[in-house]
Amino acid sequence: WSPTPNRCVAHASLASVLPPLLPTKQMDRTAGTEGEMEVDDGECKSPINQWSLVKYTGLPPRQRSLHAAIVVGDCLYVFGGYDGSNRVNDFYKFSFKASKWSQIPMTGASPSARDRHVVVLHSDRIYVFAGYDGNNRVNDFWQYDTEHEVWSVVDAALGNPPTPRHSHSGVEYDGSMYIFAGYDGNYRSDFHRYNFSQRKCRCR
Repeated sequence: WSPTPNRCVAHASLASVLPPLLPTKQMDRTAGTEGEMEVDDGECKSPINQWSLVKYTGLPPRQRSLHAAIVVGDCLYVFGGYDGSNRVNDFYKFSFKASKWSQIPMTGASPSARDRHVVVLHSDRIYVFAGYDGNNRVNDFWQYDTEHEVWSVVDAALGNPPTPRHSHSGVEYDGSMYIFAGYDGNYRSDFHRYNFSQRKCRCR
């Protein structure tokens, strides 16, 4: 991990990047029997512009907030979060093909319970960084091998990781994970890069 210099960013107004909205009188939202939402463009009703509940088998994650999720292949993985009483570290997979939920056992070394963490994907491995465990902000870094179904700690060979934090943002791009901002006791605007092949951290 290592810091990187601040850069100027040009901000565009929403009006300049979003398509024009339909007049209010031309929009209609209706709820169907399965929680559907439909948008009427005034001329026709298209099934494309419609919400519907997903029918599934298996046991889904219990109600929660502040979790993280990511798609790997034809599956959605959900890790951690806050269930209203405690931070959790349970791990679930939803198969889009089978429309089925399954819980992945957390055996051996694995991430602790947390919320407000980030998850990114690189080479079919899921990476979890930082968060809040209910008592402390953390900055540990974990990977989950989706092929062998095993967790392991990621150690940076070079550089220093971001400070323990939560509520940050993260993304994988071109072989690196980028972490921006968050709260470590103070609100931050720092920007960090972790290169997966070099195992190197750098603050930009």
